[in-house]
Amino acid sequence: MAPDRSLNIMSYTKWQAFKPLPALQHLVEYYWVFEAGSDGEVTRPQIVLPSPTPALFFGYTTAEAFPGQEALLGGTDEAWLCRPVCYQRLELQCAPGTGLLGITFLPTGFYQLFGLSMAQAYAAGPALAGRAGAFVRALAAALAGAPTDTARAGAAEALLLAETGPGEWPTALETLAAGVLQRHGQVSVDALATEAHLCRRQFERRFREVVGVAPKLFAEISRFRYVVEQLNAQPLVDWQDVTHECGYYDQAHLIREFRRFTGETPASFLQQGQHLAPVAFEESE
Repeated sequence: MAPDRSLNIMSYTKWQAFKPLPALQHLVEYYWVFEAGSDGEVTRPQIVLPSPTPALFFGYTTAEAFPGQEALLGGTDEAWLCRPVCYQRLELQCAPGTGLLGITFLPTGFYQLFGLSMAQAYAAGPALAGRAGAFVRALAAALAGAPTDTARAGAAEALLLAETGPGEWPTALETLAAGVLQRHGQVSVDALATEAHLCRRQFERRFREVVGVAPKLFAEISRFRYVVEQLNAQPLVDWQDVTHECGYYDQAHLIREFRRFTGETPASFLQQGQHLAPVAFEESE
């Protein structure tokens, strides 16, 4: 498996992304790996912005790790961590000689594989059972013996392929969730319910069960993700253009939503050098 792209996170880490095989592309957006340097200093936390695509994170040690050193997953002692679709940013941290493998799923991918949403897996925590629990523990064990980034992503892919069934077809909710992403969240819940041939209440209940959040919040996070993409694409930000392109009523609406998802205004966020991609990593030049 060859990396799709390589990035630097600041000056002390490396990051690589890997595309999934065609058989998994309706379930998994991509795999990614990043590692801390081995200079003896714990890296500062890496910001992961809210995203409509849930993810699993797995910590591992490299050959440069100090004895007993472990990756720090947001203060948890576990070797893995769920990030469901959520509206709060997350901070991840790596100790020297450690790294993280991430699996970013499409909105309904985790549910299709394991029969529960990432939000349910997050709520279960270390007690996560069933096929999902067996998967995360098997992958955590496999990473201990994987010597390269390619091998780590390959271990994840092999275990995921073992969970897939033959002849899978997109579900109605999978298609609708993908449509929300393609429209950058600029769609009403009523319109989605109509497309699903359900009343609004039934649609909201089913969407939350599969995706893990209400459809309105999912659309709002999808729109925020598009804002980040627009900011990354513009060397000089034209806030009026971004406001219009992303479907906000006015700049005050954009600023309010941006603060909701990052805790900061757009100007403050960019001034601090946090001009980040949807998974929060800055592309090197």
